[in-house]
Amino acid sequence: MECPDKSYEYRCVEYDIKPNAAVLKKLGDPNFSLRTVTSLDFSWIPLGDSGACALLKVIKDSPNLQKLNMSSTGMRKQSALVFCDMFHNHKCLAEVDLSSNFLDSEALCALVDFAERTFSITLFDLSDNKDLCLGLQVRLRKSLEAHRNLGQASSPYGRSSPFRVIEDLKKNITEINSPSSLGGMSPKSPSIGGFSEGPFQRNHV
Repeated sequence: MECPDKSYEYRCVEYDIKPNAAVLKKLGDPNFSLRTVTSLDFSWIPLGDSGACALLKVIKDSPNLQKLNMSSTGMRKQSALVFCDMFHNHKCLAEVDLSSNFLDSEALCALVDFAERTFSITLFDLSDNKDLCLGLQVRLRKSLEAHRNLGQASSPYGRSSPFRVIEDLKKNITEINSPSSLGGMSPKSPSIGGFSEGPFQRNHV
């Protein structure tokens, strides 16, 4: 039987901390289920670094989680690294708010790396962390824009990785260059520079 509140208590013992009453109330709600929850908001709950670690190790077992808010919870480097480790294979997580915490440059670098390689992420708020430099902000903004564009481009398939989009493009190109689509003609071989003049190449005088 699923008992997330008991799992949280166990994790708190692991970190030698007292369980937070507000977290216990959320996780112990009879209607709460890690298997079905899609949004979790723990913002402004004073967890501290170890408390956030304990909580993250419990909520990682939420396969349908799409939104996670842990703004102003006292997260530091340790919990940031635990977050990256716990959610690195998550398929649904799209919006994360870790703003207004105490994340140093190493933690922020790890989180931006996480956001860049997690294609489901379209919103990742790290604002009001004093070590968030301009370079990391630019990297984060570009990766999120790319993920949003990817989601739009691959919408017929739902949320998919760039590899799926690339394979579909290859398939389309193969179909376009097939002899049947060219009226029995063979596709032109690549010209100098790696470009191929397609069936509508311009005639040279």
